Amino acid sequence: MNILPRVLLLTALLTIGMAFLVSNLRQKQRTGRTTMRWPDPHHPGVVLTDLLFWLSVVGWVAGSSAWVVWPQSRDDLGPLLASPSGPLQILGAVILSCGVSVILWGFVSLGGSFRTSIDYGEQTSRVTGGVYLLSRNTMADKLMLVGWGTALLH
Repeated sequence: MNILPRVLLLTALLTIGMAFLVSNLRQKQRTGRTTMRWPDPHHPGVVLTDLLFWLSVVGWVAGSSAWVVWPQSRDDLGPLLASPSGPLQILGAVILSCGVSVILWGFVSLGGSFRTSIDYGEQTSRVTGGVYLLSRNTMADKLMLVGWGTALLH
């Protein structure tokens, strides 16, 4: 069994988790509030988007953690569910690493403007520097890369 993909995925999980924790702590020190916001129930689109986002994050963390902690034998998974080896895993590792790197760059670029939901009562400055010069939806884009990389890595 190749342990390298599991180590890479565990590293990605821990890195994103620690960056999120640090961002929350820094925000709490600056403003007295964390980056976590309950979505405004008067904006159902925001509530639905937040729900789908957090379900995706929890699914990725739970599924990836289970794969790292309780590895299945490739023989038990059957030919259709067996982990790809070789070029697909390498491509998955590259995509996952790129996604994690840009997510970290996004955390740094956002600074005090980082939020997990839209808070209509709070005014923050528009971030146009760092990775946000390249894309307005950097975090969402790169979370998709992390998901694709994880799928190929499995």
